[in-house]
Amino acid sequence: MKRKIIQAKIWDKALETRKEVLNKPHKDVVKLSKDLKKRKINKILDLGCGYCRNALYLAKEGFEVYGIDFSRKGLKLCKQEAKKMNLNIHLKCQDIYQKLPYKNNFFDAIISIDTIHHNTKGKIIHLINEITRVLKDKGLVYITIAKNRKTQKIARHFKKIEERTYVPLEGEEKGIPHFLLNKSLLKKFFKGYKIILIGSKSGKYGEHYFLYAQKT
Repeated sequence: MKRKIIQAKIWDKALETRKEVLNKPHKDVVKLSKDLKKRKINKILDLGCGYCRNALYLAKEGFEVYGIDFSRKGLKLCKQEAKKMNLNIHLKCQDIYQKLPYKNNFFDAIISIDTIHHNTKGKIIHLINEITRVLKDKGLVYITIAKNRKTQKIARHFKKIEERTYVPLEGEEKGIPHFLLNKSLLKKFFKGYKIILIGSKSGKYGEHYFLYAQKT
């Protein structure tokens, strides 16, 4: 419990430095929303929603949006912004690597932007199993993860805690695990899905991999 409280404070501090993007959704999400509308998607989970920049945008676009994150500060600010914008977003404050607080086959789509790689391999696999559980058959998932080079820029000094998993010893994400995912591992971890798109892109905070897939 103490470790979780410490990590929650770390996330609060890290998110505090990124408030300027609150009302600027990730550019991938803007493009994705158009495809989701064409596919008649309604109920969406923003997994690791932070200050809810993407959840707010999707709600504004008319989707039924749910958000879950470990940062109470982020969710509090999200509620304030949603109220100002007269939007309704269903929010939960929880560690996403625990059992997700949703019923089986609940969501039409799940997005997770630069989030799921922040733990060890076992925890990430557990999270992906939970994503599969709460996602409807033929449901869609859109995942982005930071490329290794971005992770290496966060701090000059790291501590290796297990294979492919490093914890920065400095910087805004100090103390937060980073598992070095790549396209091959994304395919492996989401092997029960039909891949629609997979690749890499450059953005404001560096390069990232993305996966757009459908549960089979």
